[in-house]
Amino acid sequence: MAKDSAEAVRWWLQSAQNGIAEAQNRMGYLYEYGLGVPQDFREAARYFNSAAEQKLAVSEYNLGHMYQYGQGVPRDYARAADLYGQVWHQLRTNWGWHMRAVPASPKMRLHLLDFSSRCRTGRGVGATESRNNVFGR
Repeated sequence: MAKDSAEAVRWWLQSAQNGIAEAQNRMGYLYEYGLGVPQDFREAARYFNSAAEQKLAVSEYNLGHMYQYGQGVPRDYARAADLYGQVWHQLRTNWGWHMRAVPASPKMRLHLLDFSSRCRTGRGVGATESRNNVFGR
């Protein structure tokens, strides 16, 4: 690893340990993809969770993705749907109902829409999942 990369990881880690949500999200990303640190999904989920607890939408999305695919955490479609719902609510609250105005990546918007649609219809969320147990309603 290049010296500059190691130095960057050190600064991100220090900021994350000081409770900076954006740094916690960055550390989660680094652990998820093994960039400058050993790949470790459990550690990635831990960092994403710390930032998500501070309502950082991108971390809520990243943690939801980990729950959806069972990376570093047990696969849990209901938890993923809850996290995606929190992201969706923040985007709507902060940027209005019209999602085309949301400055999130198109991939994130499509993923949120696709996953929420599959949860509502019970398609593609697992054999034992249904609309009622995914949304708890």
